[in-house]
Amino acid sequence: MNYRSTEHIVGASNEVIKHNKFKVDKDVKSNKKSSSKIHIYSGKDQSENLEYVLNQVNQLKNKGYNKEDILFLYRRTKMYSPYFERFK
Repeated sequence: MNYRSTEHIVGASNEVIKHNKFKVDKDVKSNKKSSSKIHIYSGKDQSENLEYVLNQVNQLKNKGYNKEDILFLYRRTKMYSPYFERFK
């Protein structure tokens, strides 16, 4: 049981994990409900992805969200470095 993430995030995670050939078989469920869906975007290159993320964050901030309300997921720490530099 996952107590932190919503059902949509846990469901998407289960879908990704089930394709891992070294996985431990398990079905993780979420304790939290949400009406928000996951939005996936894939630009042509890293620069396009950076601009997209920055625009999305600025839109959320303009709607009144704080930085504590925004979650940015990435696969590996080194993948986050360019985003971290731009967010500064």
